[in-house]
Amino acid sequence: MFDLKKLEAEINYVENILLSNEDELKLFQERYFSKKGVLPDIYESVTRVKGDKGSFYLMKMIELRHMVDSKIKGFTRSH
Repeated sequence: MFDLKKLEAEINYVENILLSNEDELKLFQERYFSKKGVLPDIYESVTRVKGDKGSFYLMKMIELRHMVDSKIKGFTRSH
C-alpha cells in the first residue's frame, strides 16, 4: 500500500526527472503503469480513504497521472 503522505514527493520526482533515452522511458512507464506500479498502488490506497481527505488524495493522484503523461509525451515528441 502506498503511503499517501509521500504523494507530493512523487509529484516532485516526476516534475524533475529527465528522460534521456528509450530505456529510461521504459523504466519510467513500468514504474508508474505496471500492475504493481506507483499509480495503481496509489489508487488502491486512495480508495480506502473516506471523505474530503479521500477527494484530496484522488485529485493529487490525478495531478500525478497528468504529469506522468506529459513527461512521456514530451519525450516522444523530442525523440
